[in-house]
Amino acid sequence: MVTTEIDLDKALMSLPETSLMETDLAEFILQEDNWDEPTHIVFPTLHKNRDQIKKIFSKLGYSGSNDPEEMAKFARKYLREYFMEADLGITGCNFAIADSGLINLVTNEGNADLTMAIPKTQIVVMGMERIVPSLKEAEVLDNMLSRSAVGQKLTSYCSFSGAQIDGESDGPTDFYVVILDNGRSNALGTAFEPVLQCIRCGACLNVCPIYRHIGGHGYGPIYPGPIGAVLSPVLDGYEKFGDLPFASSLCAACTETCPVKIPLHQLLIKHREVMMDELKMDHSFNNVLMKGAGVATSSPILFKIALEGDHVGSAPLSKNTATSVDNMFNYGHIEKAPSLASGWTDVRDLPRPPKPSENFRSWYKKHKKEQREGVRHD
Repeated sequence: MVTTEIDLDKALMSLPETSLMETDLAEFILQEDNWDEPTHIVFPTLHKNRDQIKKIFSKLGYSGSNDPEEMAKFARKYLREYFMEADLGITGCNFAIADSGLINLVTNEGNADLTMAIPKTQIVVMGMERIVPSLKEAEVLDNMLSRSAVGQKLTSYCSFSGAQIDGESDGPTDFYVVILDNGRSNALGTAFEPVLQCIRCGACLNVCPIYRHIGGHGYGPIYPGPIGAVLSPVLDGYEKFGDLPFASSLCAACTETCPVKIPLHQLLIKHREVMMDELKMDHSFNNVLMKGAGVATSSPILFKIALEGDHVGSAPLSKNTATSVDNMFNYGHIEKAPSLASGWTDVRDLPRPPKPSENFRSWYKKHKKEQREGVRHD
């Protein structure tokens, strides 16, 4: 994802007579969907269902069903000619091995192998924290990455690449490695240095209750979830991403599941301390909003009024559009909300609240009544 971090694809596409194709299946889908942004570190298209992907592929000539295997075969055939004709291959890097100069890539599709083997020129773009001393450390981290990311002992393809040497028939003859800082050195010598240990497994996203509810696009930067909430302010500053450390319940599930023992929830607290105590950043407006929300939610009467009024109040903004996901928007959805809520609808649709007679409180009362009357309710 480091090339997405620096918008390399879009920069290359602006060059004359340049054709670019993403070869990772998920990134390919995002490219064909008007360069949609990824929503997960390991599963970039987690926010799309099979019907949406079928619709994207239909623009490329696909006429099959929404069966994932059938669509994957189509993508494989479609991409193969691009592999064979490519003059230049650009890859990321999971780990760069210092004592041998090899690049270690971990994939589930084998696209990296073709990107490294066929073009005569390979460019590797990697964060400066990707360097490990030797194959011994890379072996441990590869196993750790696969287990934490997808629950496998080892991923489908664990590849090593370097410049072609005498006697070899494949591999790049021109081999370049671009080591990227892009704000990473800001963490060196600070309390946030442990964040550079991240191996991008996505385990912290999978257990985070905030991420599971709002998805990846709600965070803003390319790296979502707990790791993004810690890393993004380091890379781009508090003025841009100072709200992310507050988007956490501090349940510490991320810290508990992290395979490289990054104290993520403690670093989120540290970010808050830096902003409030050291930088004296003004959060008075947010404080007023939160106090107001606290008053409303702690008062049964005010909370009931809000619940009963939100369905009617949202009617002028709502649209009723059919979706391919059952019960996704029972009462319609809001595509463009006003004022403070616009930050939400900039990156996702907002489901319209249910009718007062069908909200959770009403359901709970009905459920308890049926239980008291001895009616079994599954």
